[in-house]
Amino acid sequence: MSSSTAIDLTFDQRVAPIVFASSTASEEAPAITVVAGQPGAGKSAAVPALVREAADPPAVVSAEGLAAFHPDYLEQRRWRPLEAQSAMAPLVAEWLSQSLDFAREHRRSLVLEGSFSNPAGVFGTVDAFAAEGFSTRVVVVSARRSESLLTSASRYFEARRRGAPALFTDRDSHERGWVGAQDLVREAEATTPVDQLTILGRGGQVLFDAIRSEGFAGAAAAIAASESAPVTTLQAAEWFGELRRVTEYARDARELTPPVANVLVDLHELALNEVLPHMQVRRQSSFYIEQEARLSRELVSLRRDAAVAVAPSMQPAPVFVPPAPSPRGPSL
Repeated sequence: MSSSTAIDLTFDQRVAPIVFASSTASEEAPAITVVAGQPGAGKSAAVPALVREAADPPAVVSAEGLAAFHPDYLEQRRWRPLEAQSAMAPLVAEWLSQSLDFAREHRRSLVLEGSFSNPAGVFGTVDAFAAEGFSTRVVVVSARRSESLLTSASRYFEARRRGAPALFTDRDSHERGWVGAQDLVREAEATTPVDQLTILGRGGQVLFDAIRSEGFAGAAAAIAASESAPVTTLQAAEWFGELRRVTEYARDARELTPPVANVLVDLHELALNEVLPHMQVRRQSSFYIEQEARLSRELVSLRRDAAVAVAPSMQPAPVFVPPAPSPRGPSL
C-alpha cells in the first residue's frame, strides 16, 4: 500500500466520519466561513457562536483539530513540543486539503479556522467553493499582538505544567498570522471578494459587519481602531502580572530554550513599546518608571538566553495557508 493510499484510508475511515459527523446529506444552500486571526487571538472562542447561528450545522476544520488524529500527536506534543508542529505538518496538511475537497464535493457547510498569511490563498479557496454554489464569509478575530502572543505563551506553559500535550507558537508564526489578518482585511475591503465580511473583537463583540452589496469600506479602519485602543489600568495590571508569571515559570521549570526565550523577548519588547505607552498613566509616575526599569532589565537577560545556539533539529512552527485551488478542488 502506497503512503498516499494509506493517508486516503486514514481520512476516509478516521477523520471524515468525525469531522463531518453532524450530517451526511448534501445541503441545498451550503456555506463556507473562514475564521482568521493570529494564534491566540480568540478564533476558537468565536467558532461556537458561528456554528449556532448557521442554518445547517457546519463541520469545523482546523490544522490544530486535525493534528489530534496524528498517530504521534501525544508523544510529539508532550515530549517534543517545539518540534511537534513541523513533524506533524505534512500529514495534517494533507488531511486539511482532503477536508476541503470533501466539503466542496459533498456540498457540506464548513467553518475553516486558521492563521493565514496569504490573502490570495484564502480568497482562492473561497472562490472554488463559491463556484460550486456556496455562500462565502470571512470572519477576522482582532486582538492586539501583545494579548494574543501572551495568550499563546500562557496556554503553552500551562499545558507543560500539567504534563498535557502542548502547542508552542514561535514568534515568527505569530507575527505572520498577525500581519496576515491585517492584509486579509485590507484585501477584502479593496476587492470585495466574499459575500460577507465580519470583524470580531477578542471578546466576541462585532467591530464590523457588511455584505458584498454594501461594500466593505471602513473594515481596515475598524481593525486598526481596535488594536490602537487605550489600555486600561486593570487590563495592563493583569497583562503585566501574567507576563511576570510565565517568565518566572519558564526560568524555574528550565523551559527557557532559545525559541521560548525569543517569544518572551518579543513580549517584553511589546510591553515597553506598546502596552506601557498605551496605559492611562503618566510617564513621569513612579509606576511607569519602575515598570520600565524592570522590563528593561528582564529584556537584557532574556536576550542573552535567546542568543544561545539553537539545536539543528529545532524548526519553526508552520502557518497553514490555503493556496489557489487545484484542478481537483481546493487543497492545502
